[in-house]
Amino acid sequence: MDAWIQFAQYLNLTELVVLAEALIRRYGYAIEQFTQRLTAFHRVIGRARCEAALKLVKPSDSVQETRTRLALMLFGLPIPQTQYGITDSENGYTYTVDMAYPQYKVAIEYDGDHHRRFRKQYVRDQQKRRRLRQLGWTVIEVFADDLWNTAKQRAFAQEVATAMQIPLPGRPQPSCRVLIDGSLTINARKGEYRRRKQAKHNKASQH
Repeated sequence: MDAWIQFAQYLNLTELVVLAEALIRRYGYAIEQFTQRLTAFHRVIGRARCEAALKLVKPSDSVQETRTRLALMLFGLPIPQTQYGITDSENGYTYTVDMAYPQYKVAIEYDGDHHRRFRKQYVRDQQKRRRLRQLGWTVIEVFADDLWNTAKQRAFAQEVATAMQIPLPGRPQPSCRVLIDGSLTINARKGEYRRRKQAKHNKASQH
């Protein structure tokens, strides 16, 4: 966990979220533990990025699932529900999808190389998705190439928005605006300093 804080000076906001979620998967940390440990550090280069990243962290099953969720949020779509269970009313079986917008009956599945290398896994995935489509769900498969750059991420987000039958906002919702906060970029040390200085000033003025 200390390494996560120490790497903050080198990692952008997205990578900090990715790393935090990877540590949670590996070691079972709670988000509160990150917050407590960050508070214990007196001097952190990138503290503002760490604080912003923790607001975006959620449990996830893989690095690419984290990137998929952040790509959707970057272009203004609501935060999807992760590891969402869809119950088949005919047989009572529950299918788990990587992400979903239940109110729109849109499911999103990240398709990594391992899904294709292992035939049994591939067949199970395809059978699950076929059944979900029969149940009236739109299932969107996302690949690494869809997350390669901002343009491709936008195209992917547009595909999801189209399936939801809503316009793509193009900018993060207010709760996720940190994703485009220029003062949180790695080379924005002055902006980060001003943020801390302003926070201290506001705190002092309250007394």
